[in-house]
Amino acid sequence: MPVQTYHTANTVMEPTLPKGTEIMAFSVKAKDVRRGDILIVRAKSEEDYVVRLIALPGDTIAIAEGQVILNGDAVEQVPAGTYTTDDEYTSRPSSRLRERLPGGGPPYFILDLYPESPSDNFAEITLSDDQYFLMGDNRDNSADSRFNDERLGLGIVNGKQIRRRVSLD
Repeated sequence: MPVQTYHTANTVMEPTLPKGTEIMAFSVKAKDVRRGDILIVRAKSEEDYVVRLIALPGDTIAIAEGQVILNGDAVEQVPAGTYTTDDEYTSRPSSRLRERLPGGGPPYFILDLYPESPSDNFAEITLSDDQYFLMGDNRDNSADSRFNDERLGLGIVNGKQIRRRVSLD
């Protein structure tokens, strides 16, 4: 199947993809993805996650106080107002930031619900030849590569787990 339709089931990718958004996704090989792509990846739990690709094999990644540090450089984040998710658990305003990854295409918005959160820090690692680091745009409500699958997170994924690339057109 070259194209498949999905509906976002949660607020992980808000504000880019609000909960309930219908998305189209195309088959993709790991070698063809680039930073900033929104991907559908298969977790070890056999669930599909919709997340943004932040770091590629060979990249060094860390997170310090909510700021992504990619290959030693802080990723640009610019304040861009507030946003309220339509979620029964977190229906309160979040700080909205515009983020732009190097070589990752156009900027996009991310959310920061809590000024201090356990997910705001991640020790520096260097990804191996077949490792990919992904994060949700709703950073404080995303069980992504910052969390291993034992904590109900996605963990760092390998190329075989990458299933599709989401089209925003």
